[in-house]
Amino acid sequence: IPWYPVPLTGGTFAVLLSGGLLGMWRAIIALVAYIGIGAAGGGVFATGGGWSYLADGPTTGYIIGYVIAAGLVGWVAERALGRRVVPMAVTLIAGTAIIYLLGVAWLANWEVEGAADGWSAAVSNGVLPFLIGDFAKLAAVGALLPAGWGIAQKLGLRTGAPRAGML
Repeated sequence: IPWYPVPLTGGTFAVLLSGGLLGMWRAIIALVAYIGIGAAGGGVFATGGGWSYLADGPTTGYIIGYVIAAGLVGWVAERALGRRVVPMAVTLIAGTAIIYLLGVAWLANWEVEGAADGWSAAVSNGVLPFLIGDFAKLAAVGALLPAGWGIAQKLGLRTGAPRAGML
């Protein structure tokens, strides 16, 4: 949904779910591929693509945060902690916080007409409008992960519970 300067998307939902289902390294590879496709001109980002989108756009920090958040969620999901509600909920919140932190840091320094908006404006425009929706996304991811793990296990992509070293 177009929103300026940060659009409303399902990005955090997809990133956190990908981390939880793919595991750390597969999730990182998937997100780096996503960024590469977007940087090469594929219209995978909310309002387009291309290197200039990443170099000059307001959302690059969020996109970089996606990689780290997916890796963190994947790392936890690969371990026994991933099957416990509280550690996984904390991890999903931490993943979202990483996305926000990097996104706001970029946005605070993003220049519009030669001037950066600063931290206060970045938080007002890049975090506050999204909090309720992102908590709903966290709940949806938490609800879908167990089913996703079951499907992956039935397809032979996972065996048993997530554990250390499992990709």
